[in-house]
Amino acid sequence: MDDGIRTVVGSDGMHQEQESDFVRWDLATGEASLVFGDPGDGVRTVIRPDGSSAVEQQLGNMRISTDRGMESIL
Repeated sequence: MDDGIRTVVGSDGMHQEQESDFVRWDLATGEASLVFGDPGDGVRTVIRPDGSSAVEQQLGNMRISTDRGMESIL
């Protein structure tokens, strides 16, 4: 869990997000995704605002998800 604002760069461009508890907000759109799993455990499940789900893993400042591919967290 990270309560700070972070910049994310991916194939869909750059955005800022904030994550608290199990909610991740996209600060540009205001949309919220639900994130289940401890970041330290590696693999997490994400429920997107449209109801779709994805599996993601964060390795250092790289986040890899089944729906968005690789994203860099700055």
